[in-house]
Amino acid sequence: MNYVVQTRARNFIHEQGMRVSADALQALDKLVEVTLAMAMRAAQEQGRKTVRAEEILLGGLLAAAGATGAEIIEGEELVGQQEV
Repeated sequence: MNYVVQTRARNFIHEQGMRVSADALQALDKLVEVTLAMAMRAAQEQGRKTVRAEEILLGGLLAAAGATGAEIIEGEELVGQQEV
């Protein structure tokens, strides 16, 4: 699934005088996916179904720090899952 409008991201980078590879845009899309998955998990752990800004920011920081979130994304276990 594409979360990032690649044309806009590419244009932004080009406006800064830089070039961008296709795999960089794919990585950006994956970063968004992992960030959202981590934010959803954090909201669920707080007993909420609403993802808040602080969870998005925290998820982004964790993803940028190298947390892959692969266990969250793989198989999309998080989607629709409720803790018992």
